[in-house]
Amino acid sequence: MQNPRPRSSLLLHACVTGALALSTALFVTAARADAVPPPPEDCPPGALGVTGHLGEHCAPTTCAVDSDCEKVAARSFSRKSPPLACREQGLCVERRKVDVPPFRHGGAKEVELQIAARACGGAESCAAPAACEVVKRCVPAEAAAGSTAAGTPAAMKGCGCGVAPGGEGAAAIAAGSLVAAWAVRRRGRAQRQEQRRAQLGER
Repeated sequence: MQNPRPRSSLLLHACVTGALALSTALFVTAARADAVPPPPEDCPPGALGVTGHLGEHCAPTTCAVDSDCEKVAARSFSRKSPPLACREQGLCVERRKVDVPPFRHGGAKEVELQIAARACGGAESCAAPAACEVVKRCVPAEAAAGSTAAGTPAAMKGCGCGVAPGGEGAAAIAAGSLVAAWAVRRRGRAQRQEQRRAQLGER
């Protein structure tokens, strides 16, 4: 007749199972936290939709000649980027300073985001704190004739400022939990083997 498993062994098994479940949940959370939203597709002419851990927004472009816009199109997040041409274009641009938390081996720093809200020029004006800036920008080639119609407002829609570091921290905790669980399970097996040897010796 097989001896029932001692209560300490059952408790150890429950702890290991719980640690593994927690590690799996933390890994899933870290993967989700590291995801970024898609870039906006309603940016005004002269701006490019970008995305990242600081959120998605429309970034104003600048250029000197048409060939500069080929490089801009290559960096576009959109797969449907139309041919671009370098033309003078006014945009309502807001300059926003954002604190970037430390990531990997780098320290915290402050960066400036330039957010293009809409086209401007002539009678068009910009709502504060944005200002109308008219320079050469990369605009769709078919609109290069110089329409200054206002684009759809595209303010910054979100901020994932604490997500990346949070994801890294969760992954580190999960890795530590896995190592601890493995060590506990190994120690538990050794204890059970010693108990069996002791029982066989008594017989």
